[in-house]
Amino acid sequence: MADNDRITVIINEITFWKNHKLLPQEQCDFLLALYTKGDRIMETEETDTPKETRNDSNLILQLCLLILLLPFSFLVLYFTEFHSGLQLGILILFLCYAIWSYGYHKQANAWITKLALMITLFLILLLTIFLSNQLVSDQYILYFVITLNFVGWFLIGNKFKLKFLMVISIFLLIFSILYFTL
Repeated sequence: MADNDRITVIINEITFWKNHKLLPQEQCDFLLALYTKGDRIMETEETDTPKETRNDSNLILQLCLLILLLPFSFLVLYFTEFHSGLQLGILILFLCYAIWSYGYHKQANAWITKLALMITLFLILLLTIFLSNQLVSDQYILYFVITLNFVGWFLIGNKFKLKFLMVISIFLLIFSILYFTL
């Protein structure tokens, strides 16, 4: 009876190590197979799936929130009668979430990191346009701010070797220059 209790404690410890990634997955599976004589391998694999499902649902929720930041930003800035301080606060809150999302996913998911970066840059563009309109009513300052944003996008793309960002920034820079001069 004492042997069974000792083995149960060891199995629980190995399961804890596996769930908290204190040992590599293969070693934990080997130890579990060794101590359970192959009986509990299927149970531990089944307990991992709800955690993976939860991670997938969290990723989908974060992705949806990230994508909705831009339409809600336009909604708050251009289709509401909120006080300009409240609009600025909401826009800064959205920007903080986009920056957090970029930092959070920077190591794990390349595609969501790129999406978070693009949304962050668009929110910075909206923020600078909003501040330019609030502080100075000169259109040339607005043109300069927009052009400076796209040049910043190009520099960020060049620094991080993101060709898609460099192409987008060049295209938008050319489009904005043509729009401002015509």
